[in-house]
Amino acid sequence: MDEPSSRPSLTDLISSYAILPTLATWVSTVDLYHLALTNRTHYSHILGSPTLFKKLRRLCLCDGHGLVKRQNFQRPYYSDPKAGKPTINPHLYGDEEIEVKLYNAKCDEGGALPCVKCGINVCEECRYYLRARPSYKTRRPHVDSARQISNIMCLCPECDSAVEEEVKGQFLNELCDCDPWVRWICTRCKIEESDFDTEYCKKHTLKEFYWDDLGTGENEDPGRRNRERRTTKGARKRDSNDLNEEDSASDDLGSDDSGSDELSSDHLGRPSITIIDHAFEVAFWCTCGKALEDDNPIRCTWCRRRHLPEDDWYKDGRDGMPFFDNDPDYPRWISDGNGHYPNPYPKLGYVREGDDTGETSI
Repeated sequence: MDEPSSRPSLTDLISSYAILPTLATWVSTVDLYHLALTNRTHYSHILGSPTLFKKLRRLCLCDGHGLVKRQNFQRPYYSDPKAGKPTINPHLYGDEEIEVKLYNAKCDEGGALPCVKCGINVCEECRYYLRARPSYKTRRPHVDSARQISNIMCLCPECDSAVEEEVKGQFLNELCDCDPWVRWICTRCKIEESDFDTEYCKKHTLKEFYWDDLGTGENEDPGRRNRERRTTKGARKRDSNDLNEEDSASDDLGSDDSGSDELSSDHLGRPSITIIDHAFEVAFWCTCGKALEDDNPIRCTWCRRRHLPEDDWYKDGRDGMPFFDNDPDYPRWISDGNGHYPNPYPKLGYVREGDDTGETSI
């Protein structure tokens, strides 16, 4: 009588290429990665070939972390205490998600698509994009309706050529066509993008009211000037409250804490390439520190592709916000001649239990 064969171990299953893809469809990419780190044999079968792992992760489930961050208002999401409340400048604040939709949303594990950055599968509810109509925002990621710029960088010819080689052949369009509401990106990559944008602005850009502190412009360190501008010669001493107020004001393009009423005549010719940001000019330097000329192309910090010329930013036909304009859950608030909003609140697209719909049952 033959002895019964022993059951195959997990390692035996992972070593079978016919079974491994099926296994991948039942776990998230993070779980598959951690499984590969349990021992050397698993590592060799799962992560030993980058091409194989790339194919396997396309089969994985969404892990649901993006939706958890939305519901807990964790980065890159945040809760604005002034959202929806009457303030002196209500147009400066957006809105927040409708709670009945936010907390009833479910992660669609099997309906995930790869993140445009890392390739990890993420579902519709977990990918990052603004779920409520923001203030000033448009479908353009680089300039909003108030002419405030973001998510752009300028590079010297050498660095620009290197980046061009990196992105060559990766996109159908040579120029940036990023749409923040269509773009499929996970929250982790979005945080990395935001951190890069913040660091670039701190270290390689300078507002026009600080140009008088610059040197020759070549290999200038605007980040150092940003850090030192509060301690320049002749500046008055500030207490801790003044510093806190200044830190908050430094994010506003309209603030001027440089201690100078007018720009030095040596720098009225602009220290580097400049772009209009709302009502002021901002100078840009390359990441290597070189000053730039006007003919240096502008690049998107998201996809790293070259951007349309500055004068053509409003000619791309992306003025509408169909994600909100066509959604009955976000009725368009049109005030009357006296600036008053409609009362009562417009009927939303969903009907809750107990709502009077005006319909009679037969």
